[in-house]
Amino acid sequence: MSDTKTINTWAIVELLGHNRIAGHITEQTVVGVPMLRVDVPAIGELPAFTRLFGGAAIYAINPCDQETALQWARACSTTSNPIISFEGRRLIDAMVTKHVAALNAGTTAAEQEEDDDLHGNDD
Repeated sequence: MSDTKTINTWAIVELLGHNRIAGHITEQTVVGVPMLRVDVPAIGELPAFTRLFGGAAIYAINPCDQETALQWARACSTTSNPIISFEGRRLIDAMVTKHVAALNAGTTAAEQEEDDDLHGNDD
């Protein structure tokens, strides 16, 4: 007999590789495959984010109340940070800023980077 309850609760999820993530969990189908969706709330400076996991990556799901999940999310925040993808605008702005600074200095961006490396500038 199978239990077909829909997952919709707060939990601490243990993943292979000794990783943990905590947040609100639901099940979501992606390209025909059921996956565990973990919605992690904003924690301090970190924005809220969502991660999806396939069943094979999950070691254990520990349902809990919201307060417990939030405490764990804070504790796990240094190891389960989201991968910030598609930050193209920020990267392009940084590249343009470097090129403009190099042009203003009468050098190329590559020469400016070499000069920064020699003088310990990390920009």
